Amino acid sequence: TSVVDSDSDEEPISQIARKFTFRSLELPTPPDISLSSPVSARTIKHKPEPARPFQSAPSSSSSTVTHALPLMSAIPETTPAAPNYSGRTLEVENILQEIKELKNMCCRNFASIKLHQANLITAVENLSIRMNSEVSRREVSQAIKFGFPFTEVKKLMEFEEKIKLDLQYRDNAKAQLSRTGGGDVTEVTNNVFRKLMSDEVSNKFTLYGTSEKGVFSKLDTYELIIDTVRAVRSTTDATETEVKKAVGSWLLHASDRIKSLKKSQAKKLAQTGQ
Repeated sequence: TSVVDSDSDEEPISQIARKFTFRSLELPTPPDISLSSPVSARTIKHKPEPARPFQSAPSSSSSTVTHALPLMSAIPETTPAAPNYSGRTLEVENILQEIKELKNMCCRNFASIKLHQANLITAVENLSIRMNSEVSRREVSQAIKFGFPFTEVKKLMEFEEKIKLDLQYRDNAKAQLSRTGGGDVTEVTNNVFRKLMSDEVSNKFTLYGTSEKGVFSKLDTYELIIDTVRAVRSTTDATETEVKKAVGSWLLHASDRIKSLKKSQAKKLAQTGQ
């Protein structure tokens, strides 16, 4: 701004104003509000709170801090808990132990299966051999002439001596007698007796003997009958008591069968004569 010197000390205000010249004032370009970050309405509407004059804290606060310091020092310092690696290690060891036990169990079971398999193979082979031997034994027994049924006690005693001395002969006799079959112990026993001896020979014995009859339970033929009954498929589980009862009953009623047979024959003769 330039100032023009004046001769008069007192000049009107209008004259003074004319003596001054002003150049144009350049204002800075206002900021582009659209490009800057948006101003929230809340910031514009609310005026900032005036600063409050600083007020000293009451004297009691210093005593509170003084009393609080011992309490704060009494609190133990804590550190962050470290990862529980020991627990994880124990869990892993338990899993490994379970895997080991499972492996041992599998090995034991596998060994047991192999053992059972070997036993089954052996059993099948033995069964096959037994079946083949039974077939051949039956063929042999059919070829042997045992002289069944025995009609004399003498022939029975000769048979008794042979089965004592010759086990193969005994087995062949059992194979032939077991072909009679039957549904139960009594029926099979009766069929074996019919095949083995006549009622006249049976009438010479009782199971435990009497003063007039022999003891059948002491003969090897009695043991042969028990084995023969068990050789039949329907009576494989027959007990000695069951067979003994059937044998005793058959011997006891031998005389009754003889009488019944004689009556039947006499009746037939009478009918034929008419």
